[in-house]
Amino acid sequence: MIVGPASFRQPSNHLHDWRGLLQRRWLIVISALALGLALAILILNLTPARYTAEASLVLEARKVQVILQDAVVSRLPQDSPVLRTELDVISSRSLAEKALEKLGGAKSGEDASPAAAAPPLALSSLSQYWPWSRAHAPETLAESSVRSEVDRLLNGLRVSNDGRSYTIFIAYTDRDPVYAAQVANAFADSYLDQQTGLQAGATRQASAWLGKKLDDLRSTLQSSEMAVEDLRSKSGLVESNGTPLQVQRLDALNRELVIARASRAGAEARLATARQLAQDDTGTGAATFPEVLNSPVIQLLRKDQAQFSRELMSLESAGASKSAQIPALKSQLEALQRQIATETERVLLSLANEVDVARRKEEALASEFGALQASNAASSDALIHVKQLEREAEANRAVYESFLNRYKQTLEQEGLATPEARLVSRAEPPRRPSTARLPMLVFGLVGGFGVGLALAMMMEHLDDRVRDAARLEDGTGAKILGQIPLVPAMLRAGAAVSPVMRPGSAYSRAFSKLQATLGLAPQTGSAKVIMATSAAAGDGKTTTCVSLARSMARGGEKVVVLDADWHRPAVAALLRGGLAPGLADVVRGSATLAESLQVDRQSGVHFIAPGLTEGLPHSVLGSEAVGAAIAQLRQRYDIVLIDTPPVLSSAETALLSRFADATLFVVRWGATSTRDVVAGLRELSLCGLDRVNLVLNGVDPRLLPQYGSEGATEDGGGVVGLGTRHDSRLRSGSTARPPAAAARSAAVAQAMVQVGSERSLGSERS
Repeated sequence: MIVGPASFRQPSNHLHDWRGLLQRRWLIVISALALGLALAILILNLTPARYTAEASLVLEARKVQVILQDAVVSRLPQDSPVLRTELDVISSRSLAEKALEKLGGAKSGEDASPAAAAPPLALSSLSQYWPWSRAHAPETLAESSVRSEVDRLLNGLRVSNDGRSYTIFIAYTDRDPVYAAQVANAFADSYLDQQTGLQAGATRQASAWLGKKLDDLRSTLQSSEMAVEDLRSKSGLVESNGTPLQVQRLDALNRELVIARASRAGAEARLATARQLAQDDTGTGAATFPEVLNSPVIQLLRKDQAQFSRELMSLESAGASKSAQIPALKSQLEALQRQIATETERVLLSLANEVDVARRKEEALASEFGALQASNAASSDALIHVKQLEREAEANRAVYESFLNRYKQTLEQEGLATPEARLVSRAEPPRRPSTARLPMLVFGLVGGFGVGLALAMMMEHLDDRVRDAARLEDGTGAKILGQIPLVPAMLRAGAAVSPVMRPGSAYSRAFSKLQATLGLAPQTGSAKVIMATSAAAGDGKTTTCVSLARSMARGGEKVVVLDADWHRPAVAALLRGGLAPGLADVVRGSATLAESLQVDRQSGVHFIAPGLTEGLPHSVLGSEAVGAAIAQLRQRYDIVLIDTPPVLSSAETALLSRFADATLFVVRWGATSTRDVVAGLRELSLCGLDRVNLVLNGVDPRLLPQYGSEGATEDGGGVVGLGTRHDSRLRSGSTARPPAAAARSAAVAQAMVQVGSERSLGSERS
């Protein structure tokens, strides 16, 4: 079973598709590429040179701390969001305005004149009627100029960070390199000044707020302390040395009461002792009591008593017992003894009085202490209130002192404001422009190539010409029996030498394969009369027909070509025929079929030219005379090839179709439109030819698989270079012509040997 070429359809080779597209549309792609490059060069020439100056800032990770106290403004956290925020701060309009002030105002030059920024008079007069402009106050010329300058600065500014460090790069691009460096440095200085001003302003604002807060706290503290003192004075809870006077008095009374009780106990003890000694039988016990001994009167009396006793003892020892002084001395001693006893009684009485006084004093102190305790208990509620007010006053005092300390620290920080970044590299005027020429050229080339490729693809999409064998089969339902490569112009120029005469060439192998397919395909295997036609003129049907005949003749078959294209006959010219009768003469009866036959000396192919067609209608090609001539040729030759006119331009093809066993519809690759092919097949279908086989002519040789050598030689009628085992048989087949069936089988075998290793070409894409 012979499988059609569509069954061997290979996947699309996109590389070949693109290569084929570029080969067909190279002029469009090259033109667009050149246009893109020219536009890029023109833009580079028209665009003035611009210079980019860059300054570098680094956020300080270290902190310079002169005094050990917290700053009013905390340091910036060293993380990515904060760094991104600082980049936005540098790119803000407020910082741009400060940089503009540092630069001294607008840039001098034509591009920065205030008149250029001011709107035209007509527009300014009409703008007051615009609905969106009524809500805003009219902008002065100075404000408009400043806004334009700020916009210009921001347009040329680029602030970036590499993402790996705390370094901020401030770049500015301008036509003037010196001005670009000045702007970059102005932005860097403005950012540092803004940080310093932020800290100083925050410190001053904090100092002012703390001063006002201290005044309020001072007033609150004074009010709370005065409330405490007022309540103490009203409640009698006056303090001395931090202790209320009532408590101090109660403590003093307690100590006095203790002393009074001790004094009373001591006096009572002395009195009891003195009375006990006074009751002694000897009468000498009281004399030993300390108060008696210490009494000055008793001491004087005892001194006199001792003196009288010495005198009495002196008289008695002297033996003057009868002396008158002795009674006087004894009388005096007795008087002294009575005085001492009286003084002793008086001492005991004073002790009793002292005990009574001590007792009364104790009672008075105890009574006063009890009264003071009762009074202190009555003022406990007032004391509790006083304690609450004191706690409030202490809290107010603590708050006031903390604010006062912070206020003093803030005042000390006013002169210590330092930026948290430093300028590590100032911008210098660049020497070379930053405008990249190479990227613009590359962009022009790439853009031009893209546009050209898009145009080529668009034209390729709009192009309906046949360039895809698989799509042609899918669109028409017809099978492609063969693909004939494009013949070079140098080979097609000479009519005397046909490309098929180059043995081993791609052109020769293509017709060998077509011949084999015709012999083995179910639709054409038994066909002896084969009609060749096309959709329009110039598709190469005549060349295909002649080349197929020569290929069959080389295979040993008897082939005759009948030129039925009376509009543009070309078979005789290709086969180098001479002046001889033709088919028209046979139809008239002025010549026989044998007389009209001519032979191609190069290949041995027989052919019949149209002859003298004048006076005969072209419809005669469907007459019985033509049918009889074709029947005779069918009997004499193995294959009869009929070259018919294009099916869309004449009706002769339809008339001749009833005499043919098979039809070859030649389609020129890259020239015949699919629409014409479908229309031609529809015309043939109306004539009852439903099974028409296609032949692609003029296919790009690079899209066809190669096999063998282009320089092979031909020996006899066979193709050389196919293998040793087949050479002898092919050579022997060319010496003696076999019968028709055997010759045709041998030719088919030769062709199959030649193309045995090739794949089917039906699915090959352009």
